[in-house]
Amino acid sequence: MQADGCAILPGTGRPITINPEPHPMGLTKLQQLALTWLLALGLSALMVAAGQRWPQPLPIRAGWVWAALFGLPLLTLVGVLVRWVVPPPPEGGESSPEIQDR
Repeated sequence: MQADGCAILPGTGRPITINPEPHPMGLTKLQQLALTWLLALGLSALMVAAGQRWPQPLPIRAGWVWAALFGLPLLTLVGVLVRWVVPPPPEGGESSPEIQDR
């Protein structure tokens, strides 16, 4: 690696920039993990408190069960499909000049 934070991509000779510092507005992976863990812990505490306040079991309703089982995965699928970006096809036909030179 060079002093300016660039490295050469092996096999291509192209320089790439490596920035080990996180974005100032972004969270690091450890912070994301800690936030997710704290949210799960808070949800668990709310469920325990609700169980102590309302000790009677809830009636089973098939619609709510199906919504809980398939609702979130379907919403996740819709979110992924909405953000899915298909790259445009390469211009110039089947092969590029670099492949033709080989």
